[in-house]
Amino acid sequence: MPNSHRRRRWSSLLVPCAAWLLGCSAPAPKPAPQPPSVQSSRHQAVNPLLGDDDASGDGMQVEGTLGTLDEEQIQGGLASRARALAACFQRQVMREPYLGGELTLFFRVARDGATKRVHLSQSSVGSLAVERCALESVRLTTFGRPRGGEAEFSYPLKFQGRLSALSWDPAMVKKEILDHVEQLLAGPSGGDPPLRAPASLVVTFYVDPRGKVVSAGMTAEDVVSPAFADRFVENLKHLTFEAASSGYAKVSYPW
Repeated sequence: MPNSHRRRRWSSLLVPCAAWLLGCSAPAPKPAPQPPSVQSSRHQAVNPLLGDDDASGDGMQVEGTLGTLDEEQIQGGLASRARALAACFQRQVMREPYLGGELTLFFRVARDGATKRVHLSQSSVGSLAVERCALESVRLTTFGRPRGGEAEFSYPLKFQGRLSALSWDPAMVKKEILDHVEQLLAGPSGGDPPLRAPASLVVTFYVDPRGKVVSAGMTAEDVVSPAFADRFVENLKHLTFEAASSGYAKVSYPW
C-alpha cells in the first residue's frame, strides 16, 4: 500500500459484537487519505453485525481518494456480509482456539458502487484460511454510488479467540528465521528458483508447546500470491522454535 495510506489516522472506535460471533467486532471504517478537492461527510457509526439499534460513537469522517462514500453506504453494503465474515473465523477457531487478532480490508469501490478490488492491508490473525475466507466473503459487495468518482476506504475487524496466546517479541524467533532463510524461500522442488518475498512482508504465526508452527498468515505492501503464501507457510512449519512456556505463543515477524 502506498506510504500515504500508512499515514492516515486509524479509528479507535470499536463496537462489541453479538455473543454468537465469538468476540468478532467490526468498527467503523477508517478514513483513506484526502486530496484537497475531496469533500467529507459525518455520520453516526453503525455496526452492521448488530443493526441500527446498537449504533455507537459520535460519528467519524469517511473519505475517498477520488470520491466519497457515506458511512451508511459502507455499513449498509457490508451488513449483508456480516454473517459470512463471522463464519470465516468461527469455523477456524473451532479447530484452532488460540486464533485471534485484527485484520483490515482495503476497498476500492467503482462508480456504480461495485467492489472494484479489495485486499488485506493488515492482519495479525495468523491464519491464511481466515484471511482468504474474509476476502472471498466481500469480493462481490456492492455499495451505494460514490459521490465524485471511485472511492477507497479501510474496514478493520477484530476477532477474539477462545484461548489466549502468549505474545512473543520478534527477537525471540529472529535467529531461527535468519539461520533458515534459504529453507523458507525454497521452491516446491530442488530445481525451482527461490521464492521472491513481497515488499514489507509481515508473517504472523503461532508456536505450540513443542516449538512447532501450527498456523500462520501474512500481509505485505503488495498483494501476496496464494502460491507464495502456501509454500512459505509450509516451509515455516518445518522449523522448530523455542517451545511456548505454556499453551501457545504468537509472534508477528517483519520480513
